Amino acid sequence: MQYLKDMEDSKAVFSSSAYLAEKAIADSLMAEAREKQMELLTKYGTPQEGSINTKIQFIKNNPNNQLSVLFLESLAGGKPDVAMIKPLLAGLSADLKATNKAKRLASLLKGMELVVGAKAVDFTQPDLNGKPVSLADFKGKYLLVDFWASWCVPCRQENPNLVAAYNKYKSRNLEILGVSLDNKKESWEKAIIADKLTWIHVSDLKGWLNAAAEIYSIRSVPSNILIDPNGMIIAKDLRGEALDAALSKLIK
Repeated sequence: MQYLKDMEDSKAVFSSSAYLAEKAIADSLMAEAREKQMELLTKYGTPQEGSINTKIQFIKNNPNNQLSVLFLESLAGGKPDVAMIKPLLAGLSADLKATNKAKRLASLLKGMELVVGAKAVDFTQPDLNGKPVSLADFKGKYLLVDFWASWCVPCRQENPNLVAAYNKYKSRNLEILGVSLDNKKESWEKAIIADKLTWIHVSDLKGWLNAAAEIYSIRSVPSNILIDPNGMIIAKDLRGEALDAALSKLIK
């Protein structure tokens, strides 16, 4: 009983007139501080915004300077804001656009525009036997293009889900095309056998410089793209239960 009384007494102070009066002053000061912070943000922006704007202005003012390409690359990051980067890239001189960095950035931007609802871009790469395989070969089918690698632990962990989906839907117009970001054929082939990946696999064995991965701006693996029978991208990065749920709605 004494404990309960002490507990009630400890709470009572927070309903006292003295506490409430001081709290009202504190709340008022906090509200005033938030308002002032918003004024500062509106007037001066953030240090990060200042850095970004300075780089943008440099690029616009110096379309022939090599630094402009470096700054543009840093602004782009892994997932560039296409609306911001594209016009800046277009404003560079012809010589700078011809550099490898600018070309790769242009390729990245093009891939970023391949969103759900866009037409898939065709590519051709050799399979394990050196036979060329193209995206166009799968026209008329639902196609899951799976970007992965033998050295990628999350990819290997996801493979059983792909196997289950393939076995369930392969008789219902689904195909999978595995695109490996491996450098060594032996490692790539061993992983296919070990994980029982019975669909078609291709790779140019250039690792992260894989041409198909660059077309689709693949910056991490596992990544996948689901394409409908008409060649349109209808989903991206479906994994586990999300993959089965999407396929069950699309494939009857």
